[in-house]
Amino acid sequence: DFSGMLDEDTIKVINYVLDHFAIYNGTTLMEFTHREEPWARTHAEYDENDLCAEEIPHELIKKYFIDTDEKYHLKEEKGIEEYIEHLFAL
Repeated sequence: DFSGMLDEDTIKVINYVLDHFAIYNGTTLMEFTHREEPWARTHAEYDENDLCAEEIPHELIKKYFIDTDEKYHLKEEKGIEEYIEHLFAL
């Protein structure tokens, strides 16, 4: 139990994400991640069914989520809702 280690707002966001993403199976979650810039950019040279062993650079992931947080405010429920809508629109 991590509740004593996390503040109330963080627990609220984690529970919100679980409530809204845990309903999807692994394939759907994979499709979401493959729509995001770090994966798409790293695998741009490959066809959809090609095996790619290229690692996504940590700095690319970090920049993506910093930019995404600035745009959607991922520490707030409304921001997470907007981000989910964005993923479905891609």
